[in-house]
Amino acid sequence: DEGTEIAALKRYGVDGFMYAKMSNRITHVPDALKDAPVVLVDATDAEGRIPSVEPDEIMIAKDATNRLIQAGCRRIAYIGCSEPMIAQDLRKEGYRQALEEAGIGYDGRLVIDVLNNRPALDEVRELFDRENPDGFFCFNDARSWPVYECAARKGLTVGKDISVVGVDNHRVIAETFSPQLTTVELPHYEMGYWAACKLISMIEGRSLDDVPMPATRAPIPPLDSPIPARIHCTLIEKESVVR
Repeated sequence: DEGTEIAALKRYGVDGFMYAKMSNRITHVPDALKDAPVVLVDATDAEGRIPSVEPDEIMIAKDATNRLIQAGCRRIAYIGCSEPMIAQDLRKEGYRQALEEAGIGYDGRLVIDVLNNRPALDEVRELFDRENPDGFFCFNDARSWPVYECAARKGLTVGKDISVVGVDNHRVIAETFSPQLTTVELPHYEMGYWAACKLISMIEGRSLDDVPMPATRAPIPPLDSPIPARIHCTLIEKESVVR
């Protein structure tokens, strides 16, 4: 029980809490935390009061889609997530914005939402056959697997005949696929660092603006950023985009 665990931590004299979620979402902070300094990580307070930090989901999609556009792709598919998630909605919106800003019309026939399961392979195969995409922006690295598999079955080479960009920089996937997957890295370290600094500043009641930030792959936003603070993620170039 979450309340029991929070109470146990309070008995040890904890000064503050970093409250993290597995994926970006709007959340209601437990009542047991409302009398303590709290910073949310990869989540946003439903009441908009508690400081929080999250990836810039729209820019994740825009950067990924723009990379595909730069590679010459014009029929760019979005392989989304069929589960209800903030990240899904915002990444789809960023994908749409990037297309429209490049003068490429949004085509809903190029968008499918799938789970990480066998039926996803059939859905992606049908998309290949029906729409003949030349680029794929995948909601996460895991959803690039059916794209790679279907491409191989059709005799297409990722990085030569089609381009693929994922999200996560999940090492087991991005570095072991052949060719290696170009992907937008989620800023787990940067979110944790920002949240820890923000929490310390709240506990100690002082600004930490004079504290030097470490060199990180993604830029760490100012501690006084509006709620939620958003981190512009970094696209990690590998081998899955046509050069």
